[in-house]
Amino acid sequence: MKLIVGMTGATGAPLGVALLQALREMPNVETHLTKP
Repeated sequence: MKLIVGMTGATGAPLGVALLQALREMPNVETHLTKP
């Protein structure tokens, strides 16, 4: 599975990092980060 995670603002950054860390532990998950 491929996911694109978009982060905006200072409030969303910790949530986005936590999400990416959790997804990193899952097999067969490819993530990409985009930010403005």
